[in-house]
Amino acid sequence: MKCSVLLVWLLLSLPCVAQEGYRHITIKNGLSQGSINTIFKDSRGFIWLASQAGLNRYDGSNIKVYQFIDDDSTTIGGGDLRGVVEDANGDLWIGSGDCLNRFNRKSNNFTRFYSNNSRRSTITTVFYANKDEIWYINEEEGIMALNYKSFHKRKIWKDFIYKADYLSGKVKKDPIRPIVWILLPTGVVGLNYQTKEEILISPKILPNKSDITSFELDAKGNVWGVSGSQLWKYSVLSKKIKSFKLPNLRGISPTTYDIKESFDTQKLVISGNYGLVVFDLLQERIGRYYTHQLNNARSLSNWEISTAILDDQQILWANPDPVGIDVILPQHFQINTFDSNPCDFGEFNGASIRGITEDQEHNLWVGSIDEGIWYIKMNPNRTGMVEEPISLQKFTTKDGLPDHDVNDILIDANGIVWVATFLGMAYFDKQKKKFIPVLNHADPNNYVNANYVREICRYKDNQILLSTMSGLFLLKDKHISAFSKDKEPGSGSLYYDASAQRLYVGWREKGLAVYSTKTEKPVLLPQLFLQGFNVMECYRQPNSDILWISSNKGLIKFDVKNFKCFVYLPIKVD
Repeated sequence: MKCSVLLVWLLLSLPCVAQEGYRHITIKNGLSQGSINTIFKDSRGFIWLASQAGLNRYDGSNIKVYQFIDDDSTTIGGGDLRGVVEDANGDLWIGSGDCLNRFNRKSNNFTRFYSNNSRRSTITTVFYANKDEIWYINEEEGIMALNYKSFHKRKIWKDFIYKADYLSGKVKKDPIRPIVWILLPTGVVGLNYQTKEEILISPKILPNKSDITSFELDAKGNVWGVSGSQLWKYSVLSKKIKSFKLPNLRGISPTTYDIKESFDTQKLVISGNYGLVVFDLLQERIGRYYTHQLNNARSLSNWEISTAILDDQQILWANPDPVGIDVILPQHFQINTFDSNPCDFGEFNGASIRGITEDQEHNLWVGSIDEGIWYIKMNPNRTGMVEEPISLQKFTTKDGLPDHDVNDILIDANGIVWVATFLGMAYFDKQKKKFIPVLNHADPNNYVNANYVREICRYKDNQILLSTMSGLFLLKDKHISAFSKDKEPGSGSLYYDASAQRLYVGWREKGLAVYSTKTEKPVLLPQLFLQGFNVMECYRQPNSDILWISSNKGLIKFDVKNFKCFVYLPIKVD
């Protein structure tokens, strides 16, 4: 079960005041604060909201808050939180008013890194991560890179002196060139850390000469910024500027607070004291905009949008400061929900459900986020056709689960219940009446990612396939081994065609891979289907050659006999 897909459905079923298309999340829903500095969506599909009053994790239904505790060094640092990035291990790095912070997914706690090994408070902003380093900036150290494997620090720009009052630390890493861009009082400055050259985009060279309030870099390395009512694009190669007029949505002097490139790199999301504007980078024109309308739940909560992102499912996440989060769903995400509560089991009905399976006695095993596993025992002596639940039992880490966050559940041919969690696999021991962890040590260099199991499925000879953030693995006789040499992070989709002996696997942001399993060692077929797609789920139409595939870009009808996509229903966003 994939977090990003589940998150959409949970959003649709939220008991919010908004009508279809809009959801409004506030402190009443559990947010630590309504003013958000950073909105970040991680590789697991969670939304992270950094504020002055802690870090919030949102799974589409529930909010978990991480806050500073003075006498607990495993909590996040105090002060204003600025910037969130994710490293190759799946850990998060967050800047705070005190220090640099790492969120350790495996232990669900924080490690603090203070400047120059001192505990002196210095406002830190995190802005970039790669396979070895995270980059950050603060007043005491300047622009720094920290190797999160060796913990060695290196200075990116030795002569640069940063002041904490420089416009809230708006810093970007150039996606193409060895340049760090930063917004300073003089304009947007590019620091080439190899040649030591500087590039200055000053308000003096802009069409309206107004101060620059925010900027962004697109995937091609162009610098975009806003000055007054003008959006502009600066080409580093040609040194030419092209400007675009922003609509006057509110009728006041506009101030832009933030610009973010969308996940698909095709749009810019521009937020300010006038609401939200979405700019189409391909056509270089305003695509759509969102405003505040008094007493209208199908609008922004207010005009003051401090920051916003457009994620991989075309969902807009915006902070109407200081109200909370507005979630704007595309038009195709519309569903009628029916309130159903057959058991009235209290907290169970408020959980984020992640995987359901039925055992041989017709009892249900239900996985969730944060709450572990529920076992719902059904009445074996029921008189009617309707199932009658008679008891509910909850299993957590106290009962052997590696983690409270569950991704998937299945029952193997021997009737054993297997659970995939964020921190590894486990099976239920009927005699001990508890779960027994089975952890993945087959990829020790990527232990955390290898134990983040997105989905599991039955394989031949009563084996179980695991799709993880570190590739595919095989579970046999309670031992985990590598399925193949490929280390591609899975998007969570697994389908095994036993008759044709083919395995269909979703690769994160790359498409659909197919393995032939006719030989002892699986063979990856050369053709990669649906390139650039996030494949979320596969469903084989009974008694046919049709495999239905859901993705972040639409629904695909796939012919497994002829290896051909002959229907593609794309997602359209009005």
